[in-house]
Amino acid sequence: MDRNLKLGLLITGITVLLAGCVPTSELPTNGQGKGTESGITPAPEQEEVTPARLDCDAPTERAIRTTIGNQIDAFTQGDFEAAYDLAAPSFRQRVTLSYFEEIIRADYSMLLEASGFFLSLCRTNSTTTTAEALITIRPLTGETSQLVYDLENTEEGWKIAGAMVANTPRTAT
Repeated sequence: MDRNLKLGLLITGITVLLAGCVPTSELPTNGQGKGTESGITPAPEQEEVTPARLDCDAPTERAIRTTIGNQIDAFTQGDFEAAYDLAAPSFRQRVTLSYFEEIIRADYSMLLEASGFFLSLCRTNSTTTTAEALITIRPLTGETSQLVYDLENTEEGWKIAGAMVANTPRTAT
């Protein structure tokens, strides 16, 4: 490939990359003051909006703490059905009760031996339809663990959509 063609392709590539960096205020508008590359404003249902995360208010935090606490109590009593009932409908659509029990026994056994927990972070989206909570599990003996819970606000109240271990366990003192 000749040198001029390579240089032309390089300049074209850089121009295309930099075109995406133009501030929206410099883009053409659709006559309503909203800048878009095409000049067409997407319909509201097509706009992608990510709600901001906010600290939970006191009633939301209490409700989330109660849901998580009730599920941990069910686990410590070996009542997987009661624990599963506290899962969000979206979770129950993907995971059966028997698989749920298998997951807990294999990957979240710290919940079966918990003596309590501490909620250290509670954040919700601006519409309070979803939340995340960071908890520390206090074991009867051994290592503490932190878990991040995802929750959904349903007609029945806050339900657990999932959880994952947040760190490497540490020995309780």
